[in-house]
Amino acid sequence: MSLSRRVRWSLDIGARAFGVLAACEARMRRGLTVLTYHRVLPEERCASYPFPALVISEAAFAAQVAWLAQRCEVLPLGQALPLAQSGAKPRRPLVSITFDDGYADNHDLAAPILEANGVRATFFVTTGFLEASRPLWFDRGAELLRAADAARAARAAARTSGFASAPSEDPPGALLGWLEALKRESAELRERFLSALESESGRAVPLTGYEPMTRAEVLALHRRGHELGSHSQTHPILPSLGDEELRAEIAGSRELLQQWSGAPLEGFCYPNGDCDERVLAAVRDAGYRYACTTRDGVAGAGDDPLALPRICVTHHAIAAANGRFHLTAFRAEVSRFHALWR
Repeated sequence: MSLSRRVRWSLDIGARAFGVLAACEARMRRGLTVLTYHRVLPEERCASYPFPALVISEAAFAAQVAWLAQRCEVLPLGQALPLAQSGAKPRRPLVSITFDDGYADNHDLAAPILEANGVRATFFVTTGFLEASRPLWFDRGAELLRAADAARAARAAARTSGFASAPSEDPPGALLGWLEALKRESAELRERFLSALESESGRAVPLTGYEPMTRAEVLALHRRGHELGSHSQTHPILPSLGDEELRAEIAGSRELLQQWSGAPLEGFCYPNGDCDERVLAAVRDAGYRYACTTRDGVAGAGDDPLALPRICVTHHAIAAANGRFHLTAFRAEVSRFHALWR
């Protein structure tokens, strides 16, 4: 193929791809696109965070919000859901931005970017995280398990704590495997293991870098027009809990957030996305109007409001080949062009 023909061929393929992308963006008007975020950090801190899928750089997030504000109707989930359930096609695509967990950077970095663009979001808060004086268990575990001497310390801690399902491969290479196995254990065993690991390694993980919002900051978000939702009390795997623990995690966290804000609270987000019929019934009985899963997709008029799908915005999915954020990749992800391509 001659150079001129290759150039024409490349331009033709590019034009077709952008045509499909434009069509996908137009189709966004058929449903409610709910985006999931966890943390927004300065670029230099993103590289060192142990969970790259859960962090977006401050600059990339600012570009994403600016594009969404220009092209879409961006509303808190509690306001957007009735519009989506009505079945009416909005003039612009309907989008909700949600944050899980309740990290301090949600208030310090994400909220000012949202507000500068005239946008408000929904923040699902893990109430026990706000009241504790240490990181969430998975941040704590990641810091301990990726240390240079983690393999020896982890094996010793597993024996001490009775962590029988510890992976056969050693951390830090199998960090995610260890954390996934811990996720499925009881809170008591997980805490025994982490305490034993701290003892074996001779260090505890400081809260610095993993701070939650304060009650005052949560209340400030509410007063500035953002929506608050519950993400449980302690971020457990809900189907594994007994009935009383389940009620405390689901209803208790709602009651606490309502006390803090002085306003009704309607939204819940399942930790880790885990939900079964018993959990769904507990969410309904607690008085929630809607709840979010980690199931990938766009919410339609006929979807169960207590099992809403979302699109998790990860750096990998919105980056160019050089690994840096690219706005076209973000557009392709939120419009489902990537899903169609896959």
